[in-house]
Amino acid sequence: MEVSCHELHRLPRPNYSGGKIAAGPPDWPHAANLTPDPAGHLVKWTEAEFINTLRTAKRPDGTELHAAMPRAFGQMTDMELKALWLFIKTVPAQ
Repeated sequence: MEVSCHELHRLPRPNYSGGKIAAGPPDWPHAANLTPDPAGHLVKWTEAEFINTLRTAKRPDGTELHAAMPRAFGQMTDMELKALWLFIKTVPAQ
């Protein structure tokens, strides 16, 4: 089943704050909180780290993204990834 980032990172709470992924197997980790909340995963990342993570499927600390995170994001252009980063920065903390 194909689902969007909005569907995964907003469920069960709204506004990209992450949580349990209802569409996935029970052993999948929770979707990351993408908001600037102190508990969010991206709060300390730079734009360059965000882009590199999506390109390599590895977080700045070297850990790999879960397989549920589509690797197609790494194929986006720099402009698309920068636009995604800018959008994420506009989302209120949750």
